[in-house]
Amino acid sequence: MKLALLMTLFISAVAHASCESKATNYAVRVYEAAIGPVQGSEGMEHETKLVSTRQGILDYLVTIWDNNEDGEIWEVEYQVVVDNKTGACRKVLVKMIATREL
Repeated sequence: MKLALLMTLFISAVAHASCESKATNYAVRVYEAAIGPVQGSEGMEHETKLVSTRQGILDYLVTIWDNNEDGEIWEVEYQVVVDNKTGACRKVLVKMIATREL
């Protein structure tokens, strides 16, 4: 009984990590398509947080930070919704929800 519970928890954690990675990639692709190459960028950074789960639908907040050669720094936030009902982490929605100059 304990082994079955541990296996279920392990499989759930691995699936969540996979969906989190895919959610991050979905947001990065949309960001790069919108912004294009950034002259003098030291490389973007990002953070992904799980906001909610409901019946196999995972809602993430992905924050991306970037900069340019002029020293400007900004962040862009995306809502990324992923359908994991079948274990495939299929993209449902990627929506920019905020931009800020830092």
